[in-house]
Amino acid sequence: MYMIVLIIVAALLVIMGILIIIGKGDKLIAGYNTTSKEEKAQYNIKRLRGIIGGLLIVLAPMTFILLGKRDDEGHVVIRSHYFRREHRCCYSCQYLGEE
Repeated sequence: MYMIVLIIVAALLVIMGILIIIGKGDKLIAGYNTTSKEEKAQYNIKRLRGIIGGLLIVLAPMTFILLGKRDDEGHVVIRSHYFRREHRCCYSCQYLGEE
């Protein structure tokens, strides 16, 4: 069940990223959709689309890298390279309805 949720989230991130890059998702860019036409003229929209869309596409596989590893008990294991140790997230089981 947990991997299905990760796959759905990753797919949504990729779809939103592609929509933004091709120019069909300008309303998904936070702040840009509420600005006036005069302010929008100041932005390089093609570059903004590329940056935001690319960021969303890069975040899709990051969901698997950060949240895809689980231990034998089903807890999410996040490897911290900074502290060189593993952290086990016990709260994820509560949100997913697992005990």
